[in-house]
Amino acid sequence: MSKLFNQLVKIYAETSIDFPQLKEITIAQWLLESGRGTSRLAIEHRNFGGLKWRAKMAGFAIPVDYQASDGLDKYCEFESLEAFIKGYWHFLERSLYEGWRNNTGSAEEFINFIGPIYAGDSEYISKVSNLLFEAKLILADAQHGKHHAGTAEPVKKPSIKAFIESPNHSSRAGAEIDTVIIHYTTAGTYESTKAHFLNPESKVSAHYVIDKNGDIYQMVKDSDKAWHAAQANRSSIGIEHVAKVGDRLTSAQEKSSVNLIKWLIAEYKIPRENVKAHKQVSSTSCPGNIFGDNIDDLHIPNFKKWIDKNIIGNVASTLQQIGPSGLGIYIVKPGETLLVIADRHNTTLDNLLTINPDIQNPDIIFPGQKIIVARVDGDDDLIIAKSRPLNLPIIIAEHQLNRNNYQNFLHHLLGDITITGGYMEPLGHSKKPEQKAIYYDGTLKTLPADGSSSGRNIGIDYVVTNKKVKAWYGGIVTRQGREGGYGRRVHLQLDVMYQHEEKKYQVYQAYAHLRETSVSVGQTLQQGEQIGIMGGSGSSTDNDYPPHVDLSTYLFISGRLVQLNPQVLDKQLV
Repeated sequence: MSKLFNQLVKIYAETSIDFPQLKEITIAQWLLESGRGTSRLAIEHRNFGGLKWRAKMAGFAIPVDYQASDGLDKYCEFESLEAFIKGYWHFLERSLYEGWRNNTGSAEEFINFIGPIYAGDSEYISKVSNLLFEAKLILADAQHGKHHAGTAEPVKKPSIKAFIESPNHSSRAGAEIDTVIIHYTTAGTYESTKAHFLNPESKVSAHYVIDKNGDIYQMVKDSDKAWHAAQANRSSIGIEHVAKVGDRLTSAQEKSSVNLIKWLIAEYKIPRENVKAHKQVSSTSCPGNIFGDNIDDLHIPNFKKWIDKNIIGNVASTLQQIGPSGLGIYIVKPGETLLVIADRHNTTLDNLLTINPDIQNPDIIFPGQKIIVARVDGDDDLIIAKSRPLNLPIIIAEHQLNRNNYQNFLHHLLGDITITGGYMEPLGHSKKPEQKAIYYDGTLKTLPADGSSSGRNIGIDYVVTNKKVKAWYGGIVTRQGREGGYGRRVHLQLDVMYQHEEKKYQVYQAYAHLRETSVSVGQTLQQGEQIGIMGGSGSSTDNDYPPHVDLSTYLFISGRLVQLNPQVLDKQLV
């Protein structure tokens, strides 16, 4: 397979499309059509789909004469790999393919519909389908990317529609950029905003303007001072959003704004707390209602929630290192007080109040209430097992994996899974201290601290095709939030136990690098219930790694954290 095809898949992996579940089958198509990226049409004209020129492709491609196996004809030439991806999906919007959007439930449904139209070969559908597994591996490899090396993917600057320089700017006089300030235009269109910023008499400008359709225009160089926030101009970047009073951000604006802000904070090392609304630095009503706050509300709670949800800066994790303390859930029994529960768990009342901020009055708790505690013997009696064996159709590898031996399976609860990092695999990860781990055969091993060699994996890594991360087993959420290099991470206290050397132990699972979480501490989850969305979050940004899930299954033996192969737990359930 050509390097060019690998580049295409890497870009495709990072591209949002309407039907992400169809990425593998379309890659399989392109593998077939382009001879794995080696055809002249692919190499010279960046056309991997054998797309012939049609008038409707104007604006997406240009016509070029090409001698194919069936003779000379006009084909599409694309200016870039990104343009080919857009062009392929636009190609299907022609009337010939009418109805294809109603056949996107699965790869098979999609190719069965478009295949007879796309090619005259009666075996075309089977040829493409035979390449589907290879396509899955290629895409999983692109998504997994450089995770093994522990390096972060750079955050890319989003596409700028046009640079139209405003005369209203001046020198920063040596000041460094340390703040991003969010505005709205009060004008209903980009054109009127542009005219205002191009007028020297207005003495107003901003670095960027984001239109309602998501297009980003730049009007002042980052290195120059725009005139948008009075005394804060010298060290800030100003972003205007096209909106009138009462308008909210459109979804396209929001996406472009988040991507631009993420790039700015990565590029200029801006802390998240320095992404501010205009009214936080000047006496103004800007940015209006675009985040849902009242125009006269100086506290702007919705804007702050929006920042917390979407923008991750270089902030240290506030979560403690994993340990047995604080990871358990205790269910209050009739007649118990919080002080009694604290004594039972060898902790203090103040500590319980600290790790249970929802408890406003320590004298008011009730039977059945869930409280975060450090576990002690006896809590196990409170666990009601509801989860059932997963019965995975594979044995998860306990050795090094790479794109040639990734393990793919479809599971009715978990989805379409590709294991890209084997259990405790020995190479390509960050260095680790001494670890204890229980393997598939039930043996407990002590793994020495990494020396000069590349570090081992913890648990397993996997990619889920639809990006929906599901709970492998049911349980209670004991912790969720940012956790250092793990990014957004969710911990569950499972409703199942593991027996080792005739003693039962409580088991936990942690799901790391999530883009979004959809659970809260104390929430009970059923087996197969969604936890969040797969992502690449780490210690710095949401894009430290290509999207994947880092799954750690662990327990505590004599107070020491021990990793557990999740399948050995499943064997005991059987």
